[in-house]
Amino acid sequence: MKKIKTYKIVKPEKDLKKVLLKDKLISGWNKYSEANIYQVRCVKNHKDQLVNLFLPIECQSPNVLEIGAGTGPLIEDIMKIMVNGGNYYGIDWSSGMLEKAKKRAEKIKEKHNKVDFFFSRENLEEALPYDDGFFDAIFSLQVLCYIRGGWKLVIKELERVLNPGGHLYVAPLVDEDFIKHAIKHFIAEFFRQPIVSIRGLKYRKIISEIAEEAKEQGSEFPDPEELMEYLNTLGFQEIESTITYWGGGRAIRAQKS
Repeated sequence: MKKIKTYKIVKPEKDLKKVLLKDKLISGWNKYSEANIYQVRCVKNHKDQLVNLFLPIECQSPNVLEIGAGTGPLIEDIMKIMVNGGNYYGIDWSSGMLEKAKKRAEKIKEKHNKVDFFFSRENLEEALPYDDGFFDAIFSLQVLCYIRGGWKLVIKELERVLNPGGHLYVAPLVDEDFIKHAIKHFIAEFFRQPIVSIRGLKYRKIISEIAEEAKEQGSEFPDPEELMEYLNTLGFQEIESTITYWGGGRAIRAQKS
């Protein structure tokens, strides 16, 4: 069995204020990595709606990228569409998240031994360390609304590293009120999943703090129509979109022309 590889550590920023603000967010994500959020029905539905859009990747030895890979909830679903094996690259800026993702990949590797895994810490506010058109598919689950430079910065960079004909899959939160009204959503979930909801109270507080901090530092919740129009402006085609839950999420698939 090949070793799960890790490479490249992001160099520290020179601006002390930016370093401190980024570290504050990373610390929040490290704490949040302990949460099993996909036990929550609405969050699982958000992921599942994105997975329903996945198409088989039939080219030989494809390279796929997951940005903000988190604890790796999408990894096994991505493996199922890599019909000829290939290389999976998972990036995040939280070491806590990446450690969880690597452990998940080690288990999955036993069933998908034609796929090599690469994990690295990267800052999505900066240019990615990959050549133009390097990836055949790119995935993003609940990431775009937390980027300090705004979601357009990330989408433009993903377009650069995606191969023509390749697919981009994104499932961002699009409703800022979903985070703001966490208590209201907690009550709604409590009647569906009381035990799961009570256990998750600690992590609801953490994710609300992360969202507020990210917003203060320049993040944006994308308007779905604006996001799809921007993809069209960048030359993407065959754009499909579906609502994931409560109007608070959207799953989108688009192909680079």
